Amino acid sequence: MKPCRKCGAGTVSLGSLRRYDYRCRACQTEDRKVWERANPEKRRAIQARYNRSRAGSPAMISAGLKCNHGITSSESEYWARVLLDPKTRCTICGLPNSILRAFYERGPWPRFFGRRSRRLELGHIIPSVASGGFVALCHACNMKLGARLFNKENTAAVLRWVRKKWLDPVWGKTENKLWWANKTVDENGHGVGGRLHRNPKFEEAREARWAALRRENEERRGKDGCPPVGGNDLQGQSGNGGVVLETVTG
Repeated sequence: MKPCRKCGAGTVSLGSLRRYDYRCRACQTEDRKVWERANPEKRRAIQARYNRSRAGSPAMISAGLKCNHGITSSESEYWARVLLDPKTRCTICGLPNSILRAFYERGPWPRFFGRRSRRLELGHIIPSVASGGFVALCHACNMKLGARLFNKENTAAVLRWVRKKWLDPVWGKTENKLWWANKTVDENGHGVGGRLHRNPKFEEAREARWAALRRENEERRGKDGCPPVGGNDLQGQSGNGGVVLETVTG
């Protein structure tokens, strides 16, 4: 252990030294924040390079999902592809990944969305229970749902809140401009009424694509020795563009 050359109070372990930088962790963090405030453009460029690196690759996202949600490798790989697909929509409000990415890159970023993100995220059907299944959600719907159960009553309340935010005069949105937004929820709590494309003719192609993904997942589960029905079964939800990993009984 060596004393910090800047403050003298902190200590630096020899195993953590980089380029003989004898500064404690607190001093390094403080100096990094000062540099970021003084060089905002360089900081954004570094962040952009990081986002384009392996950190944003399907393999790294899959590893993060497996670690954070306790799911198998095949399930995490599947969900990584779903969450990176620009045609994936939020299961509650119906927001497509493509529009979310446009807000991220071109702005303005909706304040009620919370933290900035360029893709949808994984939400639990049963809070903190991986075996209960998952849904693709935007950050706003996921945070508004919170630790509540994913059912018709709770998701309907979340959908009403999101639509109210979008129709706020500050955004200048009308019903015609919210063609992608769901209007109500079905018995399972999945939003219905929105579209992935302005032109409905693309819906048939989308349904065929999700059917192919479901068949591919069933074949992969068969190779892994998992039963085709029961347990965690991937099901595409027509009408909302979401894909749900949920428990099927009977």
